[in-house]
Amino acid sequence: MTLAKDTHPTQDRILVRRKQAADKTPGGILIPDIAKEKLIEGEVVAVGPGMVLEDGSSRTLDVKVGDKIFFGKWSGTEIGFEEAGDHLIIREGDVIGVFGDPNERSSIRFMPLGARVVLLPEEPPEKIGHIIIPDNARENMRSMKGTAVAVGLGMRTKDGKRWPIDVKVGDTVYYGPKFEGTSIEVDGQKLLVVRDDYVHAVEEKASAS
Repeated sequence: MTLAKDTHPTQDRILVRRKQAADKTPGGILIPDIAKEKLIEGEVVAVGPGMVLEDGSSRTLDVKVGDKIFFGKWSGTEIGFEEAGDHLIIREGDVIGVFGDPNERSSIRFMPLGARVVLLPEEPPEKIGHIIIPDNARENMRSMKGTAVAVGLGMRTKDGKRWPIDVKVGDTVYYGPKFEGTSIEVDGQKLLVVRDDYVHAVEEKASAS
């Protein structure tokens, strides 16, 4: 399917131009097209008029044309489009977050959408005594504990209202299951995005004496 250039998405759908994978390795070796990994980053090219609510009205989307976004790996439908680059149509709910300036809800250059929390996971030790722990063993030692570095505005109810998240930036939290969530990298920092219902507890900070 190929869309004409003046075609616009419907309802809560978004037209995204996928960011292109690198053509070479850092060492200068050319990467064949078949070996290139499809990136889950892109730029919003067009947005639909909004999500239809129970009363028949619609609400505008939280993303806008020009936003740089992360989206789910298996999201959307790949399409042809009369413009350079790979494109796909996704729903707003498939958008994990938007790149932007840090603010009171994000200490990093990334803002999660909806009911999502971005965590800096607590890393397992690299050594026990003088014994170096292999990477695959360290992965299984993860404590499922981390620090919240960005927090979404919360899930939308069917009438368009927000259901707030009970986590704030700086909170130390416990989350799970162990392999749930989406791994992302922002400015060289490896992070994990999880839904707020996978955050099981918030650790209380010790009060200053």
